[in-house]
Amino acid sequence: MVDAAETPDTSDGGAEDAFAIGAVVHDREDDNPNDAIVVNRPSKTATEWIARRGSWSEKTVAEDNPEYPADAPVIVVVFADALQAAFPDWEEDAPLALTAINESDASHYSFPAPRLRRIDSSPGDESPPTASNEQEPAAAPDTADDGVVPASDEPPVTAADLSASMRALKERLEDGGMTVESESDGQALQATKLGDTYRVRPGEIIKGDGALRAQLASIVDEYE
Repeated sequence: MVDAAETPDTSDGGAEDAFAIGAVVHDREDDNPNDAIVVNRPSKTATEWIARRGSWSEKTVAEDNPEYPADAPVIVVVFADALQAAFPDWEEDAPLALTAINESDASHYSFPAPRLRRIDSSPGDESPPTASNEQEPAAAPDTADDGVVPASDEPPVTAADLSASMRALKERLEDGGMTVESESDGQALQATKLGDTYRVRPGEIIKGDGALRAQLASIVDEYE
Protein backbone atom coordinates (compact mmCIF):
# COMPACT_ATOMS: atom_id res chain seq x y z
CA MET A 1 0.00 0.00 0.00
CA VAL A 2 1.36 3.41 -0.91
CA ASP A 3 1.30 6.34 1.47
CA ALA A 4 -1.99 8.13 0.84
CA ALA A 5 -1.15 11.25 2.78
CA GLU A 6 1.15 12.87 0.22
CA THR A 7 0.13 15.51 -2.29
CA PRO A 8 0.98 14.32 -5.82
CA ASP A 9 3.48 16.25 -7.90
CA THR A 10 1.52 17.54 -10.88
CA SER A 11 4.27 19.76 -12.30
CA ASP A 12 5.27 19.34 -15.93
CA GLY A 13 9.00 20.04 -15.53
CA GLY A 14 12.01 17.94 -14.67
CA ALA A 15 12.85 14.27 -15.17
CA GLU A 16 9.32 13.10 -14.46
CA ASP A 17 8.14 14.42 -17.85
CA ALA A 18 9.00 10.99 -19.27
CA PHE A 19 6.32 9.52 -17.04
CA ALA A 20 3.34 11.82 -17.48
CA ILE A 21 0.06 10.81 -15.88
CA GLY A 22 -1.53 8.24 -18.18
CA ALA A 23 1.75 7.13 -19.77
CA VAL A 24 2.13 3.43 -20.58
CA VAL A 25 5.25 1.94 -18.99
CA HIS A 26 7.01 -1.40 -18.57
CA ASP A 27 9.15 -2.72 -15.73
CA ARG A 28 12.71 -3.08 -17.07
CA GLU A 29 13.31 -6.08 -14.79
CA ASP A 30 10.32 -8.06 -16.07
CA ASP A 31 11.12 -10.33 -19.01
CA ASN A 32 7.46 -10.45 -20.02
CA PRO A 33 5.97 -7.19 -18.74
CA ASN A 34 2.32 -6.19 -18.83
CA ASP A 35 1.28 -2.65 -19.71
CA ALA A 36 1.12 -0.46 -16.61
CA ILE A 37 -0.32 3.04 -16.43
CA VAL A 38 1.22 5.96 -14.53
CA VAL A 39 -1.51 7.15 -12.16
CA ASN A 40 0.41 9.29 -9.65
CA ARG A 41 3.80 10.95 -9.16
CA PRO A 42 4.32 11.64 -5.44
CA SER A 43 6.57 14.55 -4.57
CA LYS A 44 8.97 12.26 -2.70
CA THR A 45 12.16 10.39 -3.54
CA ALA A 46 12.54 6.63 -3.37
CA THR A 47 14.17 6.81 0.05
CA GLU A 48 11.27 8.88 1.42
CA TRP A 49 8.37 6.83 0.06
CA ILE A 50 6.91 3.74 1.77
CA ALA A 51 6.46 1.01 -0.83
CA ARG A 52 4.35 -1.30 1.30
CA ARG A 53 3.12 -1.89 4.79
CA GLY A 54 2.14 -5.18 6.38
CA SER A 55 2.75 -7.67 9.12
CA TRP A 56 5.97 -8.82 7.42
CA SER A 57 7.74 -5.51 7.00
CA GLU A 58 7.58 -1.86 6.07
CA LYS A 59 10.02 -0.81 3.38
CA THR A 60 10.73 2.24 1.29
CA VAL A 61 10.94 2.15 -2.49
CA ALA A 62 14.71 2.61 -2.15
CA GLU A 63 15.02 -0.40 0.17
CA ASP A 64 13.00 -2.48 -2.27
CA ASN A 65 15.23 -1.33 -5.15
CA PRO A 66 18.79 -0.97 -3.79
CA GLU A 67 20.31 -1.04 -7.27
CA TYR A 68 18.63 2.26 -8.20
CA PRO A 69 19.40 5.79 -6.94
CA ALA A 70 17.86 6.46 -3.53
CA ASP A 71 16.96 10.00 -4.64
CA ALA A 72 15.09 8.82 -7.77
CA PRO A 73 11.54 10.16 -8.27
CA VAL A 74 8.73 7.77 -7.33
CA ILE A 75 6.20 6.63 -9.95
CA VAL A 76 2.95 4.90 -8.93
CA VAL A 77 1.42 2.58 -11.53
CA VAL A 78 -1.58 0.29 -11.92
CA PHE A 79 -1.74 -2.49 -14.51
CA ALA A 80 -3.94 -1.46 -17.43
CA ASP A 81 -6.56 -4.20 -17.07
CA ALA A 82 -6.94 -3.64 -13.32
CA LEU A 83 -7.18 0.12 -13.84
CA GLN A 84 -9.88 -0.24 -16.46
CA ALA A 85 -11.89 -2.52 -14.17
CA ALA A 86 -11.59 -0.31 -11.08
CA PHE A 87 -11.76 3.14 -12.69
CA PRO A 88 -13.49 2.81 -16.10
CA ASP A 89 -14.34 6.54 -16.23
CA TRP A 90 -10.87 7.88 -15.42
CA GLU A 91 -9.75 10.10 -18.30
CA GLU A 92 -6.16 10.76 -17.23
CA ASP A 93 -6.68 14.51 -16.95
CA ALA A 94 -5.40 14.48 -13.35
CA PRO A 95 -3.47 12.12 -11.04
CA LEU A 96 -5.59 9.36 -9.56
CA ALA A 97 -5.94 10.01 -5.83
CA LEU A 98 -3.94 7.56 -3.74
CA THR A 99 -6.78 7.26 -1.24
CA ALA A 100 -9.08 6.14 -4.06
CA ILE A 101 -6.54 3.57 -5.27
CA ASN A 102 -6.03 2.20 -1.75
CA GLU A 103 -9.80 1.82 -1.30
CA SER A 104 -10.23 0.02 -4.63
CA ASP A 105 -9.51 -3.58 -5.61
CA ALA A 106 -6.78 -2.48 -8.02
CA SER A 107 -3.26 -3.54 -7.06
CA HIS A 108 -0.78 -0.70 -7.44
CA TYR A 109 2.99 -0.50 -7.30
CA SER A 110 5.57 2.20 -6.53
CA PHE A 111 8.79 2.22 -8.57
CA PRO A 112 11.90 4.39 -8.77
CA ALA A 113 11.59 6.14 -12.14
CA PRO A 114 14.79 4.64 -13.67
CA ARG A 115 13.35 1.12 -13.29
CA LEU A 116 10.54 1.96 -15.73
CA ARG A 117 10.63 2.58 -19.45
CA ARG A 118 7.91 4.40 -21.33
CA ILE A 119 6.23 2.60 -24.22
CA ASP A 120 5.79 4.98 -27.15
CA SER A 121 4.19 4.39 -30.52
CA SER A 122 6.29 4.56 -33.66
CA PRO A 123 5.78 7.44 -36.16
CA GLY A 124 2.49 6.93 -37.94
CA ASP A 125 1.13 4.64 -35.28
CA GLU A 126 -1.86 5.44 -33.18
CA SER A 127 -1.41 6.72 -29.63
CA PRO A 128 0.00 4.27 -27.10
CA PRO A 129 -2.66 2.12 -25.41
CA THR A 130 -4.02 3.44 -22.15
CA ALA A 131 -6.35 2.11 -19.50
CA SER A 132 -9.34 3.16 -21.62
CA ASN A 133 -8.11 1.42 -24.80
CA GLU A 134 -9.48 -1.98 -25.66
CA GLN A 135 -7.18 -4.68 -24.37
CA GLU A 136 -6.23 -7.77 -26.33
CA PRO A 137 -8.02 -10.86 -25.06
CA ALA A 138 -5.95 -12.87 -22.63
CA ALA A 139 -4.55 -16.11 -23.96
CA ALA A 140 -6.11 -19.28 -22.66
CA PRO A 141 -3.98 -20.73 -19.85
CA ASP A 142 -1.85 -23.72 -20.76
CA THR A 143 -2.37 -26.07 -17.89
CA ALA A 144 -0.11 -28.68 -19.45
CA ASP A 145 3.17 -26.94 -18.65
CA ASP A 146 2.56 -23.80 -16.61
CA GLY A 147 2.86 -25.56 -13.28
CA VAL A 148 -0.69 -24.78 -12.14
CA VAL A 149 -2.77 -27.78 -11.16
CA PRO A 150 -6.00 -27.83 -13.25
CA ALA A 151 -9.42 -27.89 -11.69
CA SER A 152 -10.57 -31.28 -10.50
CA ASP A 153 -13.81 -33.00 -9.56
CA GLU A 154 -12.07 -34.37 -6.48
CA PRO A 155 -13.39 -33.17 -3.09
CA PRO A 156 -11.42 -30.11 -1.90
CA VAL A 157 -8.46 -30.77 0.35
CA THR A 158 -9.06 -29.68 3.93
CA ALA A 159 -6.46 -28.50 6.44
CA ALA A 160 -6.64 -31.91 8.12
CA ASP A 161 -5.50 -33.57 4.87
CA LEU A 162 -2.31 -31.52 4.66
CA SER A 163 1.05 -32.47 6.14
CA ALA A 164 2.03 -30.76 9.36
CA SER A 165 4.59 -28.55 7.61
CA MET A 166 2.09 -27.63 4.88
CA ARG A 167 -0.53 -26.69 7.47
CA ALA A 168 1.98 -24.59 9.40
CA LEU A 169 3.09 -22.80 6.22
CA LYS A 170 -0.52 -22.13 5.21
CA GLU A 171 -1.30 -20.59 8.61
CA ARG A 172 1.86 -18.45 8.50
CA LEU A 173 1.02 -17.04 5.08
CA GLU A 174 -2.58 -16.35 6.07
CA ASP A 175 -1.34 -14.54 9.18
CA GLY A 176 0.74 -12.39 6.82
CA GLY A 177 -2.38 -11.29 4.95
CA MET A 178 -2.22 -13.68 2.00
CA THR A 179 -5.19 -15.56 0.56
CA VAL A 180 -4.12 -19.21 0.56
CA GLU A 181 -5.80 -22.22 -1.08
CA SER A 182 -4.68 -25.86 -1.02
CA GLU A 183 -4.34 -27.59 -4.38
CA SER A 184 -6.45 -30.67 -5.01
CA ASP A 185 -3.62 -33.13 -4.38
CA GLY A 186 -2.51 -31.39 -1.18
CA GLN A 187 1.05 -31.12 -2.48
CA ALA A 188 1.18 -27.33 -2.91
CA LEU A 189 -0.49 -24.07 -1.93
CA GLN A 190 -1.58 -21.17 -4.07
CA ALA A 191 -0.99 -17.93 -2.15
CA THR A 192 -2.18 -14.53 -3.40
CA LYS A 193 -1.38 -10.99 -2.28
CA LEU A 194 -1.00 -7.61 -4.01
CA GLY A 195 -2.49 -9.09 -7.17
CA ASP A 196 0.26 -11.73 -7.51
CA THR A 197 -0.25 -15.49 -7.06
CA TYR A 198 2.53 -17.86 -6.02
CA ARG A 199 2.54 -21.66 -6.04
CA VAL A 200 4.51 -22.80 -3.00
CA ARG A 201 5.26 -25.69 -0.69
CA PRO A 202 7.60 -26.02 2.30
CA GLY A 203 11.11 -25.08 1.18
CA GLU A 204 10.21 -24.01 -2.37
CA ILE A 205 8.46 -21.41 -4.50
CA ILE A 206 7.34 -23.52 -7.46
CA LYS A 207 5.91 -20.69 -9.53
CA GLY A 208 5.31 -16.95 -9.25
CA ASP A 209 7.16 -13.67 -9.63
CA GLY A 210 6.11 -10.54 -7.84
CA ALA A 211 7.03 -7.90 -5.29
CA LEU A 212 6.83 -10.36 -2.39
CA ARG A 213 8.83 -13.23 -3.88
CA ALA A 214 12.04 -12.58 -1.89
CA GLN A 215 10.19 -12.34 1.42
CA LEU A 216 8.08 -15.37 0.57
CA ALA A 217 11.20 -17.40 -0.21
CA SER A 218 12.64 -16.75 3.24
CA ILE A 219 9.38 -17.85 4.84
CA VAL A 220 8.88 -21.11 2.92
CA ASP A 221 12.50 -22.04 3.66
CA GLU A 222 11.65 -22.08 7.39
CA TYR A 223 9.25 -25.00 6.82
CA GLU A 224 11.49 -27.19 4.66
